[in-house]
Amino acid sequence: MQLPDTYDTGSLYAWHVRMEVTVSSKTKSTGHPRRPARGQASKKTLNLDQELLDRARHTLGARTETDTITQALEVVVRRGEQIRGLRELAALGPIDSRRIDG
Repeated sequence: MQLPDTYDTGSLYAWHVRMEVTVSSKTKSTGHPRRPARGQASKKTLNLDQELLDRARHTLGARTETDTITQALEVVVRRGEQIRGLRELAALGPIDSRRIDG
């Protein structure tokens, strides 16, 4: 599994979903996974290709493996937001240059 050379949404999303994720934090009383508050870190056990992780870390310039994964996920989210914004802009119709230069 290799990190794509370009960061298009489809390839990064596919890279992300191929990561096997196991939630290892369950409450003792209920056995259900604990959900951290939004924005808080949660402990995960990940089975990742070490070479791929090292390449991603180098490409992103991340200091740690956690930073690498966080930055890669941020790339995916940001790209999705960009695509949504472009779709909304495209829905407005053709661009009238008089409105831009005016």
